[in-house]
Amino acid sequence: LKEHQIKLKVKLTGGIKLPVKQKFYQSIYGLTIENEQGFFSIRFAANQAIGASEQWYLMNKARNWEEFKAALERTNIPGTNIVYADRDGNIFYAGNARMPVRDEEFDWSGVVPGNTTETLWDQFYSFEELPQVLNPTSGWVFNSNHTAFASSGPFDAPLPGEFAAEMGYPMTQNNRSLRFFDLMEATGEKVSWEEFLTIKYDLVYNDSLYDPVVENWDDLYSLSATRYPDLTEALTILNNWDRSTAPDREGAAIFLLCWNSMYQQLQPQGKWTSGYQASESELVAALREARDHLQKHFGSLHVPLGAFQRHRRGEVDLPVGGGPNILAALYARETEGGRFESAVGDGFIQFVKYNEEGPVLIETVMPYGASAKPDSPHYTDQMSLYVNQQRKVMSLNLEEARAQAERVYHPGE
Repeated sequence: LKEHQIKLKVKLTGGIKLPVKQKFYQSIYGLTIENEQGFFSIRFAANQAIGASEQWYLMNKARNWEEFKAALERTNIPGTNIVYADRDGNIFYAGNARMPVRDEEFDWSGVVPGNTTETLWDQFYSFEELPQVLNPTSGWVFNSNHTAFASSGPFDAPLPGEFAAEMGYPMTQNNRSLRFFDLMEATGEKVSWEEFLTIKYDLVYNDSLYDPVVENWDDLYSLSATRYPDLTEALTILNNWDRSTAPDREGAAIFLLCWNSMYQQLQPQGKWTSGYQASESELVAALREARDHLQKHFGSLHVPLGAFQRHRRGEVDLPVGGGPNILAALYARETEGGRFESAVGDGFIQFVKYNEEGPVLIETVMPYGASAKPDSPHYTDQMSLYVNQQRKVMSLNLEEARAQAERVYHPGE
């Protein structure tokens, strides 16, 4: 660890500049900081290569699997799941990362000692050494921000034992991954276009209500109405709920308010990570908060989700389904009148259907519209499509685009 002194000039009100001396530290690991706990060096792969943008460009320009794979082999993208498909019938998944080769003698899930060069990594795994699946027998690959070791059908996904633990790949699943797996398994050998659309737009929580953060949401249903008589009505509605977050479901509003209450409680404490087991008192408090919220703002606990959860922009205000960790994901925030409005979730949605000959079928939708300017006709023109799980047909044909264009212009004009 090397200490350096640097001189800075601090400009004060009135234009006065004062010279200030400041210490900074340098180490072989990288950026080094000092706090009340000591000195910490931060070493990460992303700042040791500058080719990520070029790799993205080459991936987008690839005309076949061989060219796409050649771009991936650069391993300049720090970390993101990658899914690929083409007209030739190839499908592929990779738990992609610019992954350093680390000494297996250390626990890399936390801070490692900086007083030995044994923790100084300078080599990276090749692309071939990362978890990946090409043309599995199941016929499908997917990822919903869950573990790479459940990225395809039974017996097709990579096995965690084949990869070094110090690579740090997560092992967790979520409701989206469990639900998708169950729906795909139920379709049989082939999935029709209509079945695929239904799966993408699924609004249902898995029977276990599994969540990687709060793992025991099911305990909410087993709370005793005898022990908590003030929650009898709320518990009855919850237990009659079919776990769907469609706009007409009543129990969904209660559960999503419980989820939000738990988030507000745990997130400031740094407990909103993974593997949390909520206590009975925490679940009771969340349910009471949900009950009180609905009673205060709606005068009833029998509130359809669409009346409580809205999709808003400008003058457009529509009921919307979905919830945290749903395949058709949606995270909402509280707004006026006790209602919640969509804030995070599906962004650009694109469906692609390949044909053996001729153009591919492309259908897309944006949650709001293609413009962020309130005076644009495209500021809200896709909202109705979005909430109704519909799309518009797109084309990559230049002549079609010109024929349908509202305006053809040069960016410099």
